[in-house]
Amino acid sequence: MSIERILLQVQQSAPRHPYLLKELLAEISGSPANFEHCIQLLETSEAGRLRLKFYIERVFHRKDITYLLIDSGIARRTGFTSEIVRKIKHTFIPEEKDKTTFHETIAVVFSGGKVVSRFTQTQLTRLLEVLQLEVDFNDHRLKHELIDAIEILSYRITATAIESEFINKFRRNKTLNSFIKQNKEIHALIAQYTLGVTFNPHQVRHIKQLLDESVEDINILKRNSYHQGVSLQFTYSLHRISRQIERLKVLFDIYMEPKLRGGRLGTLLHTFLQGETRKNSIRKQLDETTYLLAYQISEHESRTGEHYIAETPAEYKTMFGSSSKGGVFASLMTLVKIVLHHIPFAPFWQAFAYSLNYAAGFVGIQVTHATLATKQPAMTASRIAHSLDKKDSDENSIRGLALMIGKVARSQFVSFAGNLLVVFPLSFVIAIAYFYIFGEPLVNRQQAYKMMQDVHPFLNPTWFYACITGVFLFLSGIISGYYDNKVIYSNIPLRIRHHPWLQKVVSKRALVRLSRYVETNLGSLIGNMSLGFFLGMAGFIGFIFGLPFDIRHITISSGNYAVAFFTLMDDIKWQHALTCLLGVLGIGVFNFIVSFGLAIFVAARSRKVKASQFIDLVKWTWVYFKKHPGDFFFPPKQERLVDDLK
Repeated sequence: MSIERILLQVQQSAPRHPYLLKELLAEISGSPANFEHCIQLLETSEAGRLRLKFYIERVFHRKDITYLLIDSGIARRTGFTSEIVRKIKHTFIPEEKDKTTFHETIAVVFSGGKVVSRFTQTQLTRLLEVLQLEVDFNDHRLKHELIDAIEILSYRITATAIESEFINKFRRNKTLNSFIKQNKEIHALIAQYTLGVTFNPHQVRHIKQLLDESVEDINILKRNSYHQGVSLQFTYSLHRISRQIERLKVLFDIYMEPKLRGGRLGTLLHTFLQGETRKNSIRKQLDETTYLLAYQISEHESRTGEHYIAETPAEYKTMFGSSSKGGVFASLMTLVKIVLHHIPFAPFWQAFAYSLNYAAGFVGIQVTHATLATKQPAMTASRIAHSLDKKDSDENSIRGLALMIGKVARSQFVSFAGNLLVVFPLSFVIAIAYFYIFGEPLVNRQQAYKMMQDVHPFLNPTWFYACITGVFLFLSGIISGYYDNKVIYSNIPLRIRHHPWLQKVVSKRALVRLSRYVETNLGSLIGNMSLGFFLGMAGFIGFIFGLPFDIRHITISSGNYAVAFFTLMDDIKWQHALTCLLGVLGIGVFNFIVSFGLAIFVAARSRKVKASQFIDLVKWTWVYFKKHPGDFFFPPKQERLVDDLK
């Protein structure tokens, strides 16, 4: 239906049902030309404007706005998991609509949110200004609902703040008074209002100051949560109470200036529309409530990542040595896996044995302070995002980060070099030793051809499997960060020291050492064990589901390649051998790209890093590479400064 016909029908009938308004908004949203045409028609026809204004007022006449003021755009009290389940249910089976409420009428008018996404706040404000619409909260009914909303929100904020988990956190940080004081002040203010006394502007300013103090107390909790840990439920509650405080301040602003028109009305209405149309959005829920938890996980990763960056020539040599040690473990894992393959296990138990082998190897690498190159990306990416978050957006800071990316790149290079320069020759030597000791090759020719085919880049989805491995490497980093946070949040070190049974059988000194070890290493241990089981079970999952699902890890694949090459080196074609070697190197590249890309994406999202900062970072990193390409592979003789990139 055309805009002219819709406006004509409005002038002829102006029904109470909002279907004409719904069609009008659908026509003008997402089309600047249609929007301007509608505005022009309203500006040139006073009768049409007045009739449309009357129709809108009639559609929303005496609609209950209580829910809109209190709950719209604010998460429910049910908790994170319950809220996710509720939103999934209501996505498939929508809630019953109450046509007497303002928010449900809005949902109908704006087509359940489809129109809102195409309607800018500027357009909404302009339409309201042309129509000269206003909402006056001096109206007795509206003011009564506004006062009720203020009182309810105040009680809800205080109720959340005095829950046991919050009390424990607030007392530890010597904060809590502002939450209780604001409720007392608002209660006194409303008690005076019931006696006919209007809100005192000085009291309102004082209450808003208390609300600002509450916001600062919440920020203190967020900052200190790095040392105290955080749970997903606690994060959800922090997010909810922050939104409630923001809404309460908005309601006080409405009370002090009750006549809403133009820009104020447009801003408020657009905020309510966004909240109402996203109330069943699972993605929005995840984005908002997991932000702080993701921050904490990546924060712990970034601290661990400091050990994976070689900045000086001395650290570069140390990194090469630890990577060489990691190569020894990788060769041993390869040998053990081949031996396990010869044992006639059932498929599940064979995969379980592979998992134990990998887990033991990765834990051994950690315990001996060795380095596995593919474990670095998830850690160092978080370090970059952490630094970017703390930097200003000026040019010098971005250039400083570009220098750090150079340090990360050469750290990755020396780690790969250390791993591969040991894995291949050591695995080859192991194959030779096995042949001379037992009189037969470690793997027969058929098995060797299969191992070569497994790393061939064109006969198998080898690099796709390498990408799957990159995802697992990333997940292991997330798991490490999660459990590092969990150790702090659950106060596990102190609980170990005061454990009644351990105190009887272990000395106090040993308990202290154990608690410190758990505090600093439990996350990494669980992350490494998780990675072992991810890699060991992947092939079994692909087997039972009949899916192309498997893993290719650079160090293990290079060890397999070396063993297979020894068996086949008498008659293997060199072109085939070089192609398989290319496949092995490609596995390393895809392991790195996927794990690093996912880690830096999540770390950046958790800190809300702006895209413009990353664009500048990429630009200066490219400038750095063009001027000093060697720095991305070897440490410079003198430390680079930001001025060197000018």
